[in-house]
Amino acid sequence: MLKIIAIVLMLGTGPNGEKDTYIFTDPVHSSVEDCISWVRTNVPNIYGLMYKVYGDRKVENVYCMQTDKMEEFFGYTFEEFKEKSGDDLGLEPIPPKKPSLSI
Repeated sequence: MLKIIAIVLMLGTGPNGEKDTYIFTDPVHSSVEDCISWVRTNVPNIYGLMYKVYGDRKVENVYCMQTDKMEEFFGYTFEEFKEKSGDDLGLEPIPPKKPSLSI
């Protein structure tokens, strides 16, 4: 079964070229179209959460990604990331294991 999640990239980069990234572990979608629809419906909520997490920083883009591609980009499997992030709404961002993100 295809599993798709929403990922938010924040504007700007860190000193090593890394991007601040927020990964939604819930909901998990069964198609890219469902994910895009969820993102479009929840833009105000997504931006509000990003403000809580990152302050005045701007959102660069929101992507919908297959969970099995996470390790390639972040160094974590979806299951590892979900376990590490727990149920705290991700208010404490988990850094990627890999030094930089390039999509």
